[in-house]
Amino acid sequence: MFELSLQLAVSFFVITGLLFFFGLWMFYDRRDKRYYDAQRHRRSFHCVRCGKLYSSLQRSETVPCPECGFGNGSLKF
Repeated sequence: MFELSLQLAVSFFVITGLLFFFGLWMFYDRRDKRYYDAQRHRRSFHCVRCGKLYSSLQRSETVPCPECGFGNGSLKF
């Protein structure tokens, strides 16, 4: 049968646990980075016809208002 020393077994379980938590850390770090990068590229718009504030992920300068359909330019900060 396969003989395993106590020190080797403990080392194996500690290293396996550390690798598991490192993998979780990398997964959630990449997921959050993709989410916040998408939110960072969001543009804000103010409709001059109905007064609604809205945002969009589109890269164009004008986006139609979801309320009335009027094309508005993006806000400059």
